[in-house]
Amino acid sequence: MSTSIMETAGQDLDFDSTAVKGKKRKHSLVKKLNGLAKKLNLRKKKASCPEEDLEFITAQTGLTRGCVEKEYRQFLKSNPSGVMEPSCLKALVQESLPGVDTSGLSDHIWRIYDTNLDHVVDFKEFVLADWTSRHGSAEENLRQIFRLFDINSDGKVEREELDKVATELSKVGELKEEVVKAAFEEMD
Repeated sequence: MSTSIMETAGQDLDFDSTAVKGKKRKHSLVKKLNGLAKKLNLRKKKASCPEEDLEFITAQTGLTRGCVEKEYRQFLKSNPSGVMEPSCLKALVQESLPGVDTSGLSDHIWRIYDTNLDHVVDFKEFVLADWTSRHGSAEENLRQIFRLFDINSDGKVEREELDKVATELSKVGELKEEVVKAAFEEMD
């Protein structure tokens, strides 16, 4: 049998009609409601980035603790479970490229963020991938680009993988076969 919060509140609160009127009654009611909220864990806690992640992110990026905490709370607004699902990234990519079929491209971009291949992107993965794409060295960015093309995550980019990603990239803008061929030859 399901009970509502009001029914639960009615069990915990004593609404005695003979109670003292005025401030004492109001104070008592507030106290009881606060106690109930505490029992039901209704108090909003300020979300906090796990200390281990916070230390790692600040060490890797040079971002301040305050900045990381702020970004963490923002991440949780879009991803209340604490991890990003592929559908969320697809929506972000689609929003940034309206009118373009980005579903396949989103799958490839996903590999840049899901560095531990667990099919979700946690806050640490998200921040590090985003920071690297904006501020990382050429080598760090090349590693990300490599993950984009390494569809099966075997540490190699096969011609078929390059073709698949190039097909998706061509939906965003013009990408000629000669460019793909030259890129593969240079990587090989």
